[in-house]
Amino acid sequence: MSESHHTSGLGIIRIEGRTTIPAGQEVKVLDTIIGDNLKRDEIFQHWRGQIINNSLFVEERLDWAINKLLPKDSPHKIINLSFKKKSVLLKELINKIGSFKAQDLSQLFNDLDKIIEERNKFAHGQVSYSGMQGEKIFLSYFRETLQKEEITEANIISFIEKCVKCRQELDKIMQLAQP
Repeated sequence: MSESHHTSGLGIIRIEGRTTIPAGQEVKVLDTIIGDNLKRDEIFQHWRGQIINNSLFVEERLDWAINKLLPKDSPHKIINLSFKKKSVLLKELINKIGSFKAQDLSQLFNDLDKIIEERNKFAHGQVSYSGMQGEKIFLSYFRETLQKEEITEANIISFIEKCVKCRQELDKIMQLAQP
């Protein structure tokens, strides 16, 4: 039997690959317990929530920083902008303000791009549990082509640390923008 894959969404179990059982052969039963799959799905959903919530916290801080830097009579409506467009707008605003010229904020903008990419993977990707017991968690998503990446607790911890760092850098920008 081919390797089993279980996807998030109660009651969905997908077997990838093909298996033909010749006549007269014993049929193997998939060795999985639905309760175990639900536990793995709870872990993934918790991780997914961590990714999305921490991304939202960064985006909110980004909104605040932009609002601090925008002239009061500005026609910009940042509420209608995507996370990525907000990041680009902040970069443009910073480049126009003399007090920021001496600072190298390239790491902040690289980190923001990575946060946006990761959030998009978790928001739009498809999770699968691989291995005969579903012990590995994978996320499939499109980035030019179909990508598949194993998700571990270490990935999540690293992401959260990156979000905290970005929020701290955005706080510094807001402090420098004080009148």
